[in-house]
Amino acid sequence: MFNRFATVLHNAVDALAPPLPAKDEFVYHWKAVTKFFVDKKSDSKAPIELTNIPGHLEQMLTFLVEEYCPNDANNVGPCLEYLLQHRLLDTLQTLARADCPPGMKQHILTFVSTLLRTLRQPDRKSVV
Repeated sequence: MFNRFATVLHNAVDALAPPLPAKDEFVYHWKAVTKFFVDKKSDSKAPIELTNIPGHLEQMLTFLVEEYCPNDANNVGPCLEYLLQHRLLDTLQTLARADCPPGMKQHILTFVSTLLRTLRQPDRKSVV
């Protein structure tokens, strides 16, 4: 329910203001994921489905998949560059190990496996 409302709201904002560059959107979604752990009001015992984390991880993955160009393996897109330079995979691994909120491990494993599958099979552009 919340994801549908967020999508409608996001579409309304896009209609009023031009979208940000992909890297800025990617960073926004990453900061939204990490904000859950910084915010003292967050309920870390609630299932991950009751948070907005899965939607933000999906958006991050969408940006990574969309910017990937299999014909230019030497050129890394700005979102993947940010992911690597800021060691997001290390942070995601730590979050998966803690499995907090419950279900985080599953969502991070899906995120990483889809990313690796996309990078390994360049002709697949769909996010599972």
